[in-house]
Amino acid sequence: MSDPSRKPSGVLAATLLILFSVVLFIVLAWSSHASLRGVDAATDARSRSRTGLLLAAEVMSALKDIETGQRGYVLTGDEHYLGPYERGMRSLDKSFEALRSTLAGQPEARLETLWPLIDRRVALAERNIADRRNLPEEDSRWKQRLDEGRDTMDRIRERFAASRRCCAPRSRCAIAACRNCGRARCSSTFCCRQSVAR
Repeated sequence: MSDPSRKPSGVLAATLLILFSVVLFIVLAWSSHASLRGVDAATDARSRSRTGLLLAAEVMSALKDIETGQRGYVLTGDEHYLGPYERGMRSLDKSFEALRSTLAGQPEARLETLWPLIDRRVALAERNIADRRNLPEEDSRWKQRLDEGRDTMDRIRERFAASRRCCAPRSRCAIAACRNCGRARCSSTFCCRQSVAR
């Protein structure tokens, strides 16, 4: 005959085992979800950095077009050289605003110090073109501003180099799932079993 006192302890053990399994499942599901959120955040940050680098290149390209066009026109007086200048002027504001919104959360990009330099460079180009149109070739005010424009452009290039360093990946590691535990981790770190084994 079966012992009636043993029956409730078997049911209790089975209930505890099921409860433990449910709690373990919930903990593992939460951990997996947190790891996936971390991977998503890292992916978003890399995407913003890449986009920032591309937009910085667009702004720099527009500035080079402005500089090239105005320099060609000032040196030759030929309106044909203003084509790159006009294309650069059309794309500069839009590209810089896109860059500003992309890097809004990264104060180390120092975009607030970059725009005054860009604005100064554009103003110099505009004045050089206007002076070349209105002043005889013997007047050298626009020639002096060519040097000032070059110096300003060099400072802009330096600031963009700092912005590129800001947007570059901070480490050479890759986010990957641990083969042993499944958690997201940097490939340069040890996973749970490797750290225990050592």
